[in-house]
Amino acid sequence: NRLMVEGGAQVARSFLEAGLVDEFHVIRAAATLGPAGVDALAGLAMDQALLPFGVREQEKLGSDVLTVYEARTN
Repeated sequence: NRLMVEGGAQVARSFLEAGLVDEFHVIRAAATLGPAGVDALAGLAMDQALLPFGVREQEKLGSDVLTVYEARTN
């Protein structure tokens, strides 16, 4: 069973903090929007969010990069 969640920064953060994410996709653009970029996880630092995940694959999409992360299994 799969569920795709796409509801904004607060919803993404809520699912991550609840431990309900087993995979997520991040597209990083070559350009930054605004002086600080976009807060995609409602104040949760991306490096903190990535701790329980490992990179499964990475793909270049023009000048952007798609990275697929999946939960590490112990």
